[in-house]
Amino acid sequence: MSYFTKERTLFLIIIILVLINIGSIGSIWLWKLKDRPCLPPPPPQSEKQDGRKFLIEELKLNPSQVEKFEALREEHFKLTSKFNEEMRKNKDDLFSLLNQNVPDSNKASEIASKIGELQKRIDIATFNHFAKLREICDDTQKTKFGKIIEDVLRRMAPPPHPPGAPPQPPPDAPPPGR
Repeated sequence: MSYFTKERTLFLIIIILVLINIGSIGSIWLWKLKDRPCLPPPPPQSEKQDGRKFLIEELKLNPSQVEKFEALREEHFKLTSKFNEEMRKNKDDLFSLLNQNVPDSNKASEIASKIGELQKRIDIATFNHFAKLREICDDTQKTKFGKIIEDVLRRMAPPPHPPGAPPQPPPDAPPPGR
């Protein structure tokens, strides 16, 4: 075999091995993609249903009621955003106490009380917001509104105690064995 024939044969073998490697890597890559769970694409912004749209549709609010509801909603968000901003600042202050050599537990307790008071204000503001929304509803809408609120509260409730698991003691109970 001449030198050029050997070189050509070697060149062909190298090309074939490179193609086999590319094919192997490509098939492994496709195999991995195939096994990955396929998540549905997120719905477009226009299809996402927010709480506002849900309430308007479920309660079948008329245009006048929708206008009042929008005004109530804007007022509510202005009020609660102030509380949320203040709460965020207080939480930053609380956790910044951890940067001290000896964290001040009295100061931490004081800040935690402020955070609790702000959360109370947010909850009361939210309650009042929904009470005002209920006031603009007619009797049929009020009945539907009550069912919606019950459903939301049921969904927000902690999960039930699993069967067979030991019962959980109340939070203020002494530790077991005492």
